Amino acid sequence: MTFDLRQQELFNWIEKLNLGELTNFRLISGDASFRRYFRLQINGVNRIAVDAPPQTEDNPLFVALAETLASENIIVPTVVAHHFELGFMLLIDLGDVHLANIINQENYLELYPTALDELPKLINIRQTRLGDIPQYDKKLVHFELSIFVEWLVEKHLGLVLPETDQALLKSTFSLLAENFLEQPKCFVHRDFHSRNLMLPDENIAIIDFQGGLIGPITYDPVSLLKDCYVKWPIEKTNQLSQAYRQTHFANIAPAQWQRWYDLTGMQRHIKAAGIFARLHHRDGKPHYLADIPRTLSYISDACQHYSELTDFGQWLEQVVICKLDQQGCVK
Repeated sequence: MTFDLRQQELFNWIEKLNLGELTNFRLISGDASFRRYFRLQINGVNRIAVDAPPQTEDNPLFVALAETLASENIIVPTVVAHHFELGFMLLIDLGDVHLANIINQENYLELYPTALDELPKLINIRQTRLGDIPQYDKKLVHFELSIFVEWLVEKHLGLVLPETDQALLKSTFSLLAENFLEQPKCFVHRDFHSRNLMLPDENIAIIDFQGGLIGPITYDPVSLLKDCYVKWPIEKTNQLSQAYRQTHFANIAPAQWQRWYDLTGMQRHIKAAGIFARLHHRDGKPHYLADIPRTLSYISDACQHYSELTDFGQWLEQVVICKLDQQGCVK
């Protein structure tokens, strides 16, 4: 077996832990970040080795959050060992079954409520042993929205926006930021979707939580129910969203919740569409381009229900989606 330099260094680090005989060391996945995951066996027991470069990944926060989430009875990958300076971690193995692997037309109405039941465990988390968890603030919201303009509109589609379009985007993004910030706050995972939820047994386990912040209460529900990687009938997912509200936030009016949920979803999907383009152009991961049309369709759907978003919805359809259709999302 031929290892690259980082992989060899990771293997050597685990050997020096003297935990037992190492066998079957192999890459199982990368993800949308710079992390890579390897499965190996130590004395016949599966473990996950993580290559998470310290220049790009906040590994101390991952470990601290793992401890905090576990203390709230949330199933997360237990950290067996870590080396922050090298950017290496060794985790227990939660298996291969992600929610994305098993969810389908017949079971999503049962599986989604089970996943949503994990969110109340997160609500009151405010700090780890490293201190207070940062806020999902206005500056970050606008930065994320700017990714869409820089990487999808300008870089991927090659568009130069006239001042009228720039003004439309500015006003729309301000509206989305206001909606974002006016909501009650709680701990949000920020990538609570089918690929980051696992089923090691009959219970839900949560991974990739290192980006968690204190943010709007609708963020994680809409991340799950309007998943960038799979889409179900909007009327059904709206019903699931409202059922979650009724159970955990019954003091919030249904219409208010729906608006918060839809516009928070728009912010997330605008960001995600830009990130998918960036993953292609900057990081050499073109397979994410296929997820852009689905992600944009959620934005178009939401715009149809709010008069103040009509112009943006029309611009998205006529300028961005039309251009994508012409090039088949490949450039």
